[in-house]
Amino acid sequence: MLRPALLEAVAQELRELERESASAGVPGIVVTLPWKERGRLHNAVALVADGRSELRFKHELPNYGVFDEKRIFEAGPLPEPVKFRNTRLGLPICEDIWFDAVTTHLAQRGAQLLLRPQRLALRSRQVRASSSSSHACARPKPACRSRT
Repeated sequence: MLRPALLEAVAQELRELERESASAGVPGIVVTLPWKERGRLHNAVALVADGRSELRFKHELPNYGVFDEKRIFEAGPLPEPVKFRNTRLGLPICEDIWFDAVTTHLAQRGAQLLLRPQRLALRSRQVRASSSSSHACARPKPACRSRT
């Protein structure tokens, strides 16, 4: 559905972010991106830090109103937490945060903090960060919800 050149450019940018993140004192970054793996296109999130990236795929794909994700992307498995330095992060993408199956799974797997990225960024190096597009809670549990 997405042009191969776009997916190649996204992969190149992710590799560049990995290289940049390897330098001492560089903070980690969470980015959303389209990602093709094993012939399947996913709405993905990457935690980039310390010279490498950890990818997770969106599990719940909306298909109502203005959303048409099921036509474009394949759903990923229930996401596992990622380790960022001394913290286990859950990265439920956008609507994943509203589904108890996702948040419960992350909590049961030891996530200490949930960060909710949203808005798939298709322009080079576009990162959207604001308190309204992030979700955090001290201890993830099924009742933990975003206020957006």
